Amino acid sequence: CEEGLACITPPNHMGASGICLKPEFKSLQLADVGEGEECLLTVAVQAQVHCEKGLVCIAPALLGSIGICQKLEVKSMQLVVVGEGQECKMTNAPEYQVHCEEGLACVTLPNMLGASGICKKQPTEVGEGEKCQMTTAPEHQVHCEGGLACVTPTNFPGASGICQKPEAKSLQVTVVGEGEECKTTIAPEFQVHCEEGLVCTMPALLGAAGICQNPEAKSTQVTMVGEGEEC
Repeated sequence: CEEGLACITPPNHMGASGICLKPEFKSLQLADVGEGEECLLTVAVQAQVHCEKGLVCIAPALLGSIGICQKLEVKSMQLVVVGEGQECKMTNAPEYQVHCEEGLACVTLPNMLGASGICKKQPTEVGEGEKCQMTTAPEHQVHCEGGLACVTPTNFPGASGICQKPEAKSLQVTVVGEGEECKTTIAPEFQVHCEEGLVCTMPALLGAAGICQNPEAKSTQVTMVGEGEEC
């Protein structure tokens, strides 16, 4: 403002623009109107028309648009519900959400925040002693019934487990000695491990059996022949 004038802004409107007035003007007088009357908030401060206390100005999202003063009432929302195999969406505003029918879960891709999903059946539940799988995509997971825990062997991330009572701490692993057959690339409940100090030496073939050997054993001597000789 020019010298001798002050920038007067309306009270309780932090960041609002003001009007250059002589210092004797302490504040802008904003018009307050009642329910059903026109309000205007997206114009210069001196032209704004506010609603009385307890009312809100409902206006289109367009700068300079006129609104109507209305009571703020929260109306119950009608949920959109869809069936198996249909698209669901749970991560947007409640009025735009699409829910799954009872017994179905909204399965979305991992690490895709805000993405829509597909309504699929809830994970399968199995009983004590049966195989469970918790580290796959939700639609392929196999959960344990209530009161049971999916116990997997340690140091085998992603492996399937067995449904056991919580007091059961780990799977019983079969252990064999030197020279005996071992198998470690199959489901945990069928694995055969080597005794401490031995390693399971096997061909580079998933699921193949190996032999428990001492890691300090010398490697097989390979015969080398020259050009023109039989190999």
